[in-house]
Amino acid sequence: MCSSDLDTIRVTGENGTAVALEKESETVYTFTMPAENVSVKVAFKEAAPKKIELSGVKIATDFFGNAWEVSFKNAGGYAAAVTGVKVNGTDWEKTAYSPSAGGKYYVNTSDNKLVFAAKDYSSTPVIPVLKSGDVITVSAKGYEDLTMKLVIDSRAAGHTRAEETDPDRYRVNFIPHILTQRIRVKAVVKGVNNIRSAVGLLDGVSEGVRLSTGLPTSGTVTQQFTMDDITYDEGSPFNGTLSGIFNAFGFDSEQSHTLTLKILLVDNKTVVEQTFNVFARNETDEDGTLTFYIEIVTDRLPDVKPEGDPDSGFDATVDEWGDPIDSEVPMN
Repeated sequence: MCSSDLDTIRVTGENGTAVALEKESETVYTFTMPAENVSVKVAFKEAAPKKIELSGVKIATDFFGNAWEVSFKNAGGYAAAVTGVKVNGTDWEKTAYSPSAGGKYYVNTSDNKLVFAAKDYSSTPVIPVLKSGDVITVSAKGYEDLTMKLVIDSRAAGHTRAEETDPDRYRVNFIPHILTQRIRVKAVVKGVNNIRSAVGLLDGVSEGVRLSTGLPTSGTVTQQFTMDDITYDEGSPFNGTLSGIFNAFGFDSEQSHTLTLKILLVDNKTVVEQTFNVFARNETDEDGTLTFYIEIVTDRLPDVKPEGDPDSGFDATVDEWGDPIDSEVPMN
């Protein structure tokens, strides 16, 4: 404690008489001891509250993506000094463990962090987990209140940061970790005008992802997906491309894969099935998503008459019945 923290110092004899003090320096006070016991009472000024700088606030998910962890750089012991947390003006409950629902927070004093649930595992949720737009106010002994407005940004570009929006409120952006990859399949088709609907089946797609590492599991499955984007070539009413897209936990572009297309034609009864051995090329899109591209060229599709066309439908011609005979049927 330095002398600047000293507010008052008083020496009093047993009979209540004040004993005179002499200030020798900023840190030394003296008095003449009377012929009686004395009591010395010292009062210190309350220290000015410290301020947490937003540049030292870091927000990230844990390895499993189950929790938001708010840490404080260059503010050792801050988490231990926290006395309360409010979200949108409502007090949240302090727990002794990492929460799995909204309305609660955990103080991790070892790592100087506050922990909030990012996913709700409660069967009967009452208070939702943190969401974009929530305002968090943290109160801590010896510190000014820290107030932040949360913005959860689904884009992969950028990084987690805190921005001051006004003197009393701050803006924090969260960047969730993307665990899926995008797969785009495009088929060049002659006779694309004959397609009513189509699905694709692609093998070698990872069946899951390890949340602890973000890496796909070793098991694979065959993924079925819709091919519903038809684009005609310029100037052609017959030829074009058929495309589909889906998200997967992982895909090995170094290996050959089997792709099967099942196409229902516009007569609503003819199904064309074609199978291809394919490789994929991969690129990282502008939004940070890893995308695999597969391109194929199909065999020409047969021309059929659309369902409902006067010349389509049930064919009444039967072999070995001879020539047809027109007869008048009397109506009574």
